[in-house]
Amino acid sequence: ATESGRSPERGGGEGQGRRQRKKTNKEKDEEKKKRGKTVCQIPAISPRIPPLRSLTSDPCPLAANSLVSALFGYTFALRLYNGDLSDLEVLPEFCQAVLSTSVGLADGRGFGSVE
Repeated sequence: ATESGRSPERGGGEGQGRRQRKKTNKEKDEEKKKRGKTVCQIPAISPRIPPLRSLTSDPCPLAANSLVSALFGYTFALRLYNGDLSDLEVLPEFCQAVLSTSVGLADGRGFGSVE
C-alpha cells in the first residue's frame, strides 16, 4: 500500500483499473436513441456545391482565411442557439450573432492568416 493507503496494483481510485474502450459515435448515438434523446446527424455535403476554385479563375489568396472567419461566426451562433433555427423569429438574431462574431463578414475585410 502507498501513503494514501491505496493499493498501487489496483490504481487506487473508483472507476480506475482496467481501461475501457472509447465508444464510437455510432455507439453513442444508439445509446441516446435507447434513452429517448434526439440524435443530431450531420448531413453529407451536396455534390451540387461546386469547389471554391471553380467559382472564379483568379481566386483571392485571402479567401480561405476569410472563410475560416465566416465559419467561426456561423458555428458560434449555431451553438448559441443550440442548433435550433426552426423558429423564424430567431433568424434575425442568429444572423446578427454571425455578423458580430465574424469580423470578415461584418467589415468585409480579408485576412493574411487565420490567427
